[in-house]
Amino acid sequence: MQTQSFIALRKIALSVFLLLISISLFAQALTSSITDTDIGGTVNILNPAKTADGAASAWKIYNMSGIYGNSLQFWAYDNLSCGNGLCSNRFTLMDNGNVGIGVLRPNEKLAVNGTIRAKEIKVETIKRINICRKCPRRKKYKQAVLHWVKWLSYSKKR
Repeated sequence: MQTQSFIALRKIALSVFLLLISISLFAQALTSSITDTDIGGTVNILNPAKTADGAASAWKIYNMSGIYGNSLQFWAYDNLSCGNGLCSNRFTLMDNGNVGIGVLRPNEKLAVNGTIRAKEIKVETIKRINICRKCPRRKKYKQAVLHWVKWLSYSKKR
């Protein structure tokens, strides 16, 4: 009986401890910018153990507007800050659902500034192309499709 009550007490103590930590983090990490009207609320995430130049010791999540577009943006900063160090946008989520990786204002559903590596990419189209069996252009269409399939398989091997 004592073991069960001890376990229950430990669970309660752990729950209270985690609640206090989350309240503490919430209270210290959320700020609001008044001086810059393009930057709304900000969440700061710090890791003082990262001391090397170029290592993101601080991440900031901004609720942007104005010249930045209506977006949620993730920025990385090192210990040198914006003077000579790391100070750049890494990820953007626009209010309209567009996503940018390394792109400040993505105009497409997914915009990436850099190399993309994927195990598989599926492309679906809304409209299907119907080719009649007796059409004279059918052979040329098949050749074009085979060309693209070869090109895609070559690109996949790289």
